[in-house]
Amino acid sequence: MSLAPGRQSVAAYNHGAMLLHWLIALLIIAELSLGYLMKHYTILPEMLASAFYQSRFTFYQSHKTFGIMILLLTLMRLAWRFLYKPPVEPPIGKAEKAATQIATFLFYALMILVPLLGWAVSSTTARKLPILLFGNPHFVWPLLPPQLTLFSHLQAEWLHLVLAYSLAFLLFLHIGGALKHQFYSHIPIMARMLPGHNLQAQKASKTVFLLLFLAVFCLAAMVIYCASIAKRQAETAQTATLPAQEGQALPGAAPITAPAANNHIRQ
Repeated sequence: MSLAPGRQSVAAYNHGAMLLHWLIALLIIAELSLGYLMKHYTILPEMLASAFYQSRFTFYQSHKTFGIMILLLTLMRLAWRFLYKPPVEPPIGKAEKAATQIATFLFYALMILVPLLGWAVSSTTARKLPILLFGNPHFVWPLLPPQLTLFSHLQAEWLHLVLAYSLAFLLFLHIGGALKHQFYSHIPIMARMLPGHNLQAQKASKTVFLLLFLAVFCLAAMVIYCASIAKRQAETAQTATLPAQEGQALPGAAPITAPAANNHIRQ
């Protein structure tokens, strides 16, 4: 039975978990939106579609960068969850609790598998274009070696697409469930991931923030290290006309020119 609104109290996550949660959430929304536009950019108004097409190399590299960031932050989030036990679950039914646990497992699985498959897609292209983090040719994320890709390019691309749509659907259910608990069941579920509430919160100590800082520092060091071991890939890529190559044929579509895309919009 639900208590009156304002009288319920739920335990909140610590601030480190909150920070990782919202960083990953924002990146997933940006990643899914950008990934959809990469395949369906002609739904945009003519001027925006033309601009998107002309800058497609930048958008492709941004999509790859977001994916790598989601992968690394998810692994960090799992480590954080292992080090700091999640707070007590709010008062919900057994069926809802089981559904929440299944959704949590699927979220973590998809947040790891989707970026890994995207990495495999980039690593199995015939052109072997590098992954430039933040579009910077000095920050090159290495491609997977052939023995680790497991799938062909078409297989990896298909799985990446299917699981990305699955992640979008799961995100929709997650948001819907949070709104249902918050406004229908009168359980302040959303406050578990929001700082500054007078709840039974787990306080993040200075040591926790220090560990988070060290984790971010290690992440930056990893990026620099990957740039050094992939320097040869960057040098090879610089000899080619990257913007003309990447995105020239969008996944699942025949090569087109910007005017052709605009004509398609008019139709």
